Amino acid sequence: MPKRPPNPHGAGAYLVRETAELALLLAALAIAASLADVPSWLLVGLPLGKVTASVGFYALFLRKVLRSPARPGTENMVGRVAVAATPLNPTGQAKIDGELWSARSADGSPITQHEEVEILAIRGNTLLVSRSIRDGCVTN
Repeated sequence: MPKRPPNPHGAGAYLVRETAELALLLAALAIAASLADVPSWLLVGLPLGKVTASVGFYALFLRKVLRSPARPGTENMVGRVAVAATPLNPTGQAKIDGELWSARSADGSPITQHEEVEILAIRGNTLLVSRSIRDGCVTN
């Protein structure tokens, strides 16, 4: 399985950006202190204020993330019913939860458009599907 690129909006990226900003602030303060007489409260207060603000925003970020509903992963899709958005002969597209997915008929048999299909497995970004069987009969 290919390695996923890091999320540019995730918690790890936020911490990296905040650490880089703190390092730049400390470097700027060191340069300013070497060129002029900078009060010691400023040398301590600015970085401390930056860290405090960063921790506060990070806590708000975590609060938002922890309160948001979990999105079901692909492992929860197996066994669910989707609808063939295009004819599957044997490949096409299926729709589940309002999202279009590439789909392939598991046994290679054609499936008509708008027919309900059951998700048997997921291979990469492709759903392996078969005709949906409910109450012992094939739905058409």
